[in-house]
Amino acid sequence: MNLAHHGDWLIRGGKGPPLRNLDVSLDAVAARVSLVGEIDIAEAEALRKLLTEAVSELRELEVDLRGVRFIDSAGCHALVRVAQHARAVGGRIRVRTVDGPVRRVFRLLQIEQILGAVEDPPAG
Repeated sequence: MNLAHHGDWLIRGGKGPPLRNLDVSLDAVAARVSLVGEIDIAEAEALRKLLTEAVSELRELEVDLRGVRFIDSAGCHALVRVAQHARAVGGRIRVRTVDGPVRRVFRLLQIEQILGAVEDPPAG
């Protein structure tokens, strides 16, 4: 798989088409996927597949969730499965967040360590 030409997900400039509530951007050179919007049951499986393919090729991947304003348990489950897959292929993911609703869900579910969650300090 060449991530610059990944099926229906990526188009010119590395910008994926919006899902129902989520925009996906991939920078294969920096091994980073940036997500903006909401990750819910409608997006979770497609997102899991995309991130799993990216991890399979790149091994190490940063998943930037700073633009995500909502995540449900299906979205969390998808990210945990991607983290497990990364370990299985000798890689890892690192999830970048800010303090807010997504980070609170991670804390509640106690999955921060599994995801390699890194919290950006507040601006200022």
